[in-house]
Amino acid sequence: MRGVRAISAGGTVLFAMLLAAVVPAGASPAHPASAQGGHAGRAQSAAAGPLAGLTALARANAAGPGGAALALRLAVSGPPRPVSPAAAAAPNDKLNGDSCTPLDNGSPATATCMAVGTFQDSATIQPLALSWQQGSPWTGLGTVPDANTKNTVNQPSEVSCAAPGKLRPVCLMVGEHYSNAKFPAQLAEVWDGTWTKLSTGNPPGTSWSALEDVSCRTDKFCMLTGQAGTTKQTSHGTEFVGHATAYRFDGTRLTRLTVPTPRGGHDAELAGVACPATTFCLAVGNYTRTDGKSQAYSARWSGGTWTVQNARNLQGQALTLFEAVSCVSRTRCEAVGTTLTPGNRAFAEAWSSGTWQIQPTAGKANATLFGVTCPAPGHCFAAGSLGSHSLIEAWDGTRWSEQATPVTAAPRSGSALAHVSCTTPSLCEAVGFRFSRTRPDISPHTLALGWDGHRWAVQPTVNQ
Repeated sequence: MRGVRAISAGGTVLFAMLLAAVVPAGASPAHPASAQGGHAGRAQSAAAGPLAGLTALARANAAGPGGAALALRLAVSGPPRPVSPAAAAAPNDKLNGDSCTPLDNGSPATATCMAVGTFQDSATIQPLALSWQQGSPWTGLGTVPDANTKNTVNQPSEVSCAAPGKLRPVCLMVGEHYSNAKFPAQLAEVWDGTWTKLSTGNPPGTSWSALEDVSCRTDKFCMLTGQAGTTKQTSHGTEFVGHATAYRFDGTRLTRLTVPTPRGGHDAELAGVACPATTFCLAVGNYTRTDGKSQAYSARWSGGTWTVQNARNLQGQALTLFEAVSCVSRTRCEAVGTTLTPGNRAFAEAWSSGTWQIQPTAGKANATLFGVTCPAPGHCFAAGSLGSHSLIEAWDGTRWSEQATPVTAAPRSGSALAHVSCTTPSLCEAVGFRFSRTRPDISPHTLALGWDGHRWAVQPTVNQ
C-alpha cells in the first residue's frame, strides 16, 4: 500500500494521492494514471472530483504502471489539485506509510515509529521521513537522499522497521522515482542511523518499475513487492505490460525472486506483503483476466518459493482490489482493499492455513481501506477514507466495526489515511494527510493519528 497502494496503498503508494503534488508541470509519467492510450478515461475522470474516477477505472480494466491498486488510490483521493503561485512555497506534504517497533533500551518509551512520504520543494517532489517515540512529538529524520539529483519526483510509498534486541530500529523504505518524465523506476533505501541507497533502477528487461510494499522481520530479512514491465505501441496508444515483482533483502543486498502469475492472467501486481517469520510471507494484489477484469491475487512465499494462493472476489463487483495485508502468524492473516462497480466499498478477507474467506466490514458506500495491521490475535486495525474523511475500522476477532476519528481543523478539514501500524492493541499510529475540501489553493499537510487503546487523537507533525 499501495496500492498505492498504497499512495497504493498501498499503497506504492505508493499512495499516489493528489497527483499534481507528485507530478511537476510538463511531465507526463505513466504511473499511476497515464493519460495515454486506454488509460485516458481514468486520468480524466480522476480530475473530475473525489470518487469520480472509480467508474472509469472499472471500465478501463487495465492496470498500467504501478497497477490498478495504485490507480484506485489516485481516483479515490480526488483530482490533481493545482497550487497557485502564492501557495507554491507552502508545504505540500503527505505521509504514505509508517512502521512501529517495540523498544526496550532503558528509556521510558516502549515504542518508536518511522513514517515516510513526500514534500514539495519548489518544482520538485522530495522524500520525507519522520520519527516518533512514545512520549515525544513527530520530528524530521534528516535529509533522505534523492534517487537521482536530476529527478523532479522522488516518492517513498512504504517503510518497514525491525529493532534488533529492541534497541534501535533499522528501516527499509520503498517507492519510486522518475529518472525521466514518462516512466517510474523503483526506489529502495535503508536507514540505520543514516540513509543508504539500495536500489534506484529498473529490473533487467523492463522499462518501468515501482516498489509498493515491504515487510521486515529482522534487520537481515525483508521482503519487497511491487510491479515492473515494458510498453508496446498499439492502435490505441501506449500499452503497459506488467508483472508482479518481489525481492529479498539480507541486510546487504537485494535478490530478485520469481513470482508466478495466476493461470490465464496478466498484469499482476503485488500491492501488499507481510512476513510473520523469516521463512514465510504472504503478498496480495490484483491481476487482469483474459476478459479484461481485475481480480484479487495473492501469493505465498515458503520454502524459498512463491506460489499462487487463490483469493476470493466479491460477487457482483467488477473489480476486487487488494491493497494491504498483515499476519499474526504463518496460519492467520487479514487483508483489506476496495471493490468497484457498482459503487465502491471497502472489503476484508481472512487467510487461514491456505484458504481465503470474505469478512463483512462496516459496509458504508464510498469507503476505501489502504492499510491494515494486526498487533495480536483477534486484534486488527484498518485505515483508509470514507468520502473526504479518515476511516479506521477495528477487528475484534468476530467482526469489523468503524471507530471514531477526529475531524481535522479548518481550512484542512478533509483527511485520508494511507497506513496504520501498531505494536500492541493499545498503541497504534495511523498516517496520511489533511486537505481543504473546497479550496485548491490550500496545499495538503501531513496527518498523524495516535491510538491509546481508547481513542484516536491528532498528533503534531512537522507542519501542523
